[in-house]
Amino acid sequence: MRKTVKFASIYGNDGVLRRQENGREGKNTGYMQLNGSLVARAIQVVAPTTLALTVPSFSNNGTYAVSWAAGSRPLVKKLCWCRQSL
Repeated sequence: MRKTVKFASIYGNDGVLRRQENGREGKNTGYMQLNGSLVARAIQVVAPTTLALTVPSFSNNGTYAVSWAAGSRPLVKKLCWCRQSL
């Protein structure tokens, strides 16, 4: 089985990069511009899905029914201000 990794770049009508979604690194980045200069990047880290595993603690006959389901995807957000060199 082959895993597909998503990578997308979204540009505005003016040709300026607005957002990138990077499935390889597990992060989404939004770019904020002011008068044509990059002033900030908003980074959203998308953690891999965690599994919820259910296992009974006791069995009368030695067999266990194990089940699992996809859990939540925790998000971490970070805002980075960009410096301009003079």
